[in-house]
Amino acid sequence: MHNFKRQIQNVDKFSIYCAGEFASLVVQYCIENGFGDKIANCIVTKRDRSVPAYILGIPVVELNSWEQERESLVVVAILSEHGRNEISDLLKREGYSNIYFLSEDEFRKINYSLIDFSAEIKCELRRLVVQNQRQSEQIQQLYEKMSMLIQSMPVVAETHKRTFGKYKDINKGKSVVICAPGPSLNQYQFHDDYIHIGVNAVIFKDKIKLDYYFSQHIPSEFDFWGNGSDVEPASRKKYMEYFSKQECIQFLGQRIGKDWNISPPYGEYSGSAYNVYYTSDLEETHQFFPDIRYNFLYGATSIIFPALQFALFTNPRRIFIVGSDGYDVSGKNYYLNQIEHEMEERITDTSKEMFLPFVNKNMEEIYKELRKFAVIRYPNTEIIMVNPVHFKGIFKETITDENGQIVLD
Repeated sequence: MHNFKRQIQNVDKFSIYCAGEFASLVVQYCIENGFGDKIANCIVTKRDRSVPAYILGIPVVELNSWEQERESLVVVAILSEHGRNEISDLLKREGYSNIYFLSEDEFRKINYSLIDFSAEIKCELRRLVVQNQRQSEQIQQLYEKMSMLIQSMPVVAETHKRTFGKYKDINKGKSVVICAPGPSLNQYQFHDDYIHIGVNAVIFKDKIKLDYYFSQHIPSEFDFWGNGSDVEPASRKKYMEYFSKQECIQFLGQRIGKDWNISPPYGEYSGSAYNVYYTSDLEETHQFFPDIRYNFLYGATSIIFPALQFALFTNPRRIFIVGSDGYDVSGKNYYLNQIEHEMEERITDTSKEMFLPFVNKNMEEIYKELRKFAVIRYPNTEIIMVNPVHFKGIFKETITDENGQIVLD
């Protein structure tokens, strides 16, 4: 313990790296021996609910918010070798070199020298209370998730059997084109021999010929949550005109979760003219299932994934993905043209510029998961990305020729 005393006697200020029971004892020891005023703070790598704001009046701060001279002494109150190595590497990367590690022997002597263990007991009680609260919250969250699944799965299975049952293997041996509303869709000329599945703003494109259409963004006239996101009546009317003109088979996605009661289809969209399917807010269901008649469709990231799952379910020879360009980080060039861009923005009330790179990266990862799933579950179906922009190197790739036709090997 003499080494520790010498370390703190020779400095004006020092910090303790720890905020648990060990740190409480070290702080108490320093206060009783006249070194309390020298403690600048206690440091943690990242704060969570179990970390106190103060230890006997000493503030607890996160490392990334700690503003201190790099030559300042840091006393590491952690005994495990793994933890000490991690903290040592972290502090050295941040430029701190004056590091002192309390030994197990020093900790034991500090512990024995303290007659009053109230600080240690108080810290342990606080930790147990927080731990119990966290476990209670986790159990409650799990209960709510299980309750939602139990309520929804009979509805999902019954609806999906009716919606998708008749389409199993219906496109065996054929080629399916997934048409997403990216600018590169303008390079493609619709081919009469192919089956076409469109999503979202594709319906705003002139001279399209769709066999199927997927939508999860039918707008409401009413702001349910009071966040000022009511759709412009003129925009909604125009959208519904385009939507009602579609002569293809239309699939309408409804999200099960906190918005279950208000997400489409409801009201005028719940009739037999539309084929309903379900996606889910529950992360535990965010995966690809081989039989969409009895499970959710994965649609949390992009509507293109429900369309792709349906396409795979029809068991075609090939699936071409056209117009899935990702988002231009400028936020000005990610729909077919400016008209479609403005229309889609108005009806979905989205402003994606702040998180476009994240969306692109997330979609890329989901595409990779889909490729793994398809290789195992649908080995006879080849997926081909046409005129790839952001999503390169995932599937087999090709381009369109000067006539807008997909170039085949």
